[in-house]
Amino acid sequence: MIRVRFRSTNYYLLQADAGLLAIDAGWPDSLHEYSIRLKQEGCRLSDIAWCVVTHFHIDHAGLVGELLERGIRCAVFDRQLEAIAEMEGLVERKGMAYRKIDLGKLEVVATRSSRTWLKAIGVDGTVLPTDAHSPDSVSLVLDDGEAFTGDLPPESQMMDDDETGKRSWRLLREHGAREIRPAHGGEYTVA
Repeated sequence: MIRVRFRSTNYYLLQADAGLLAIDAGWPDSLHEYSIRLKQEGCRLSDIAWCVVTHFHIDHAGLVGELLERGIRCAVFDRQLEAIAEMEGLVERKGMAYRKIDLGKLEVVATRSSRTWLKAIGVDGTVLPTDAHSPDSVSLVLDDGEAFTGDLPPESQMMDDDETGKRSWRLLREHGAREIRPAHGGEYTVA
């Protein structure tokens, strides 16, 4: 596992069969900086074969359009499709430099079929709906217990009445999540 940090966001890369799987894809118009960070970690943009995002907010999915243009295959989970238009609307309102996502180039994967899709690219794990942060949020849990949780708040920070957050953490625990790799802040272990 490789961690790349840009601004306040962690991006992760996993070895898959024919290249790297990127988990989350940078801020809009930051491809040059992203490439520099990759080089610092001993890899190149051309080493990335696939990309998935934990949710469609600009600090997690801002480079998806540019990655698609470079031939990187990007999977989007069925629960995430509607969020793309919301993110792109925000980018447009803010007047940010940005490459729109060519929806026709995305590989749509049913969340319930994520294990099969991941296995086909050489990754043992599953994608789970963990929508405490946003309705389109997902987490990737590997069979070895590593979990890439995006902006899901730590379980210890959940409010007592946050049923969505509690449900997300129950689901992660049921799937063996132990080593947590969040998009913001440091990595940590759960009991």
